[in-house]
Amino acid sequence: MEKSGAVPDSRLVGRLQRAVIFLGPPGAGKGTQAQKLARRYGVPHLSTGDMLRENIALGNALGEQAKPLMARGELVPDSIILKMVAERIERPDCSFGFVFDGF
Repeated sequence: MEKSGAVPDSRLVGRLQRAVIFLGPPGAGKGTQAQKLARRYGVPHLSTGDMLRENIALGNALGEQAKPLMARGELVPDSIILKMVAERIERPDCSFGFVFDGF
């Protein structure tokens, strides 16, 4: 234990049992804090950017829809992002919660 009494990040402190979503402007530290919280509770750290890259790398239908939009510098519509999020949070590793870095 640190002098402050805080539990070190390397030690799991129990189950999160929920979704935690960090919101804020770019550069506010959402990703940094999300990673720390996810590590502390042993749950996935999710971000839409990671989901987009994964779907494009897999070459699945959602990735194929997003790829040309991203190549043109356009925003990917919420309808595609929401499908990616729904697919991702249905995976077994999210069953005890997850930390979502923005949306």
